[in-house]
Amino acid sequence: MQFKLLHQIMIMLATLPRWSKSLTSLPRFQRMTFTNSPTTRRRCLGVLSVAHIPPQVASAKIKPWGRPQSRLFSTAVNETTGTRANSDVDATGTLPTTGGATTSTKTNNTSHTSLYPEFPSELYYLPPGPSTITPRKNQRIIFIGDVHGDLPALCSFLTTAGLLDPNSTVSSPIWSGKDTICIQVGDILDRGDEELVSFRLMTSLARQAQEQGGCVRLLHGNHEAMNALGLFQYAESGGNAEFEKDVGQKIDLYRSNQRWRLQYAGNEPARWVVCEPGGLLCNTLFGNMDVALVVGRTVVAHAGLTAAHLREWGGIEGMNKAASEWWRSVPHGENDDEGSFTTVEEVLAAAQNRATLASKTIPGCLNGGLGDPSPIWMRDYSSPHDAAPNNPRAQAMIDEMLEVVGGGAQRLVMGHTPQSQINAALKGKAWRIDVGASKGVMSGVPEVLEIIHGGDDEEDVINILSAKGDRIKGSERQVIENII
Repeated sequence: MQFKLLHQIMIMLATLPRWSKSLTSLPRFQRMTFTNSPTTRRRCLGVLSVAHIPPQVASAKIKPWGRPQSRLFSTAVNETTGTRANSDVDATGTLPTTGGATTSTKTNNTSHTSLYPEFPSELYYLPPGPSTITPRKNQRIIFIGDVHGDLPALCSFLTTAGLLDPNSTVSSPIWSGKDTICIQVGDILDRGDEELVSFRLMTSLARQAQEQGGCVRLLHGNHEAMNALGLFQYAESGGNAEFEKDVGQKIDLYRSNQRWRLQYAGNEPARWVVCEPGGLLCNTLFGNMDVALVVGRTVVAHAGLTAAHLREWGGIEGMNKAASEWWRSVPHGENDDEGSFTTVEEVLAAAQNRATLASKTIPGCLNGGLGDPSPIWMRDYSSPHDAAPNNPRAQAMIDEMLEVVGGGAQRLVMGHTPQSQINAALKGKAWRIDVGASKGVMSGVPEVLEIIHGGDDEEDVINILSAKGDRIKGSERQVIENII
């Protein structure tokens, strides 16, 4: 009884903001502001002082500033510190010319290609695909829940599903799923330390699966959208260190200075430059991800889908197209990669413009906040956990949505709200597959949803595969519905 109560408390906590600076004060993305407070000013003064890389830092051993560096499968932690002295910045926040800095010419670019042409974006290439996937009879379809930067949890999902060869390494994963269709429902980002490597692993498997007649597709979650807009409340220090190691420091070395960071006002520039629309991964990764998909008789979205969504945004095809176009756009219009700022006010204005224009142009299907009824935020079908939804209209909503989708759609698969185990509600039409497996959530036991497509003449077969080695029939995971 005590364990069950503790588990329920962990699930409830997992659905709440991690930090005190939560989205409860940011009900819409447009509320993000960069204010000239004493704290913000001190941060920007430190950023403004970084005019160039000191000779002792510009070596092959450059590492994250003052952040622990996470190593998978190792308990060793290496900590190094760099210098962000602000003694050269005067009381007004004016940046003097420093040896090695490039301040004479302002170069604005409408993409980040010129910022770091050597960025290995091909390692993150996700093959795009149609919004509707038609499986052949008896083809396996695997649905994987939220990952949240936990690489061991992700590997457990994949091995449980039989998609990752046991001889795989992190840098060289081997697809063993043959022609299996695999859908990951979003939220690879935040709450963990291994976000980029998780993306690299999944996209590598996606490219291999394509060669064998299978496919791997990734959906946008609310955490991907938040990262695109510079909202990093849920990012862990270890995750930020990974972005610094894999991206930020390499840009510093390539450009021989750090002034490109100024346009982000100290707000995790290595993370923001990767995840924002028009960023380093806009074309190869984020622009090829989807808001929702139809796979045989199954609809899948991160948090949910309604008939209103489909009618307002041109169906699933329209939502995916809008998201792809936005991620490939550059809403703020230009990048000041040379960092030709002289005051804190200029830095703040640039970052505010960046955040504001991105949030103003984001498609409605990617927008929202806590309590918002959007496809990446809603909880009408998934809350409370492990029980029938509280919303009295939930059954009618999902019935109408499936009817509008058409094509014999029978069910909706979603993540977003942690459950103690994969389960189905609303007469078996709402499958909730986020089991909170990440250690940044509640270290739940990894499970995946398996559907064997029945073709035109047979019903689909639904199973739950557990990391414990169990194969559970879908009929055994139906929650008790409210009887009115």
